[in-house]
Amino acid sequence: MIDGDGENGDGDGDGENGDGDGENGESRAPKNMLSRRGERGYRPGMSKKLPKQSFLALAAVAWADGHFQKNEGAALLRAATECGLDGEALSEVTAATKTKSELESVKLDDLSEWEKVLTYALASWIALLDGIVSTEEHKSLRALGAQLGLAAPLRERASAAAFDISVLPDGRPDKYDFAKLVTRLQERMPQLAPKASTSD
Repeated sequence: MIDGDGENGDGDGDGENGDGDGENGESRAPKNMLSRRGERGYRPGMSKKLPKQSFLALAAVAWADGHFQKNEGAALLRAATECGLDGEALSEVTAATKTKSELESVKLDDLSEWEKVLTYALASWIALLDGIVSTEEHKSLRALGAQLGLAAPLRERASAAAFDISVLPDGRPDKYDFAKLVTRLQERMPQLAPKASTSD
């Protein structure tokens, strides 16, 4: 798996062995982390909502190789709908799948840290949809990570979480489970869980 930084997506530093639950009867994770894990699962308070700017950035990443594949457009619009966009905002994202845009034109400064991580995870997923991450897409992912201000370890974990869900039996683009992605991100980055809560 490639996340745009040449990283293998395994170094999440949480002492996880595939699913992060301390298999083989022993866990290397700190006790306070284990106490959090006991509460994990599909938590209503974990937000998968993202603003329009996130999806405009994702469209720019998808355009990086000069082509916007049909499956990329369908996946992006499904993600936008699942993550709360509708009306004019969704129309703008739809337009971005038809006309090439530059990542630099999208303002991402106002995103929360959680929104930045979720945005990067989705970008990693979209870049992998055609099975090949081109050199241009590599560069675009790096540029997105830099524009989001995400440190390399956060990028790595976000990319790894997106890949984890994509290889599930129902992980193909039209069935990709964004709720499971949110949960997987929480598992890989429990320190961000409080920042991902929502009252919705």
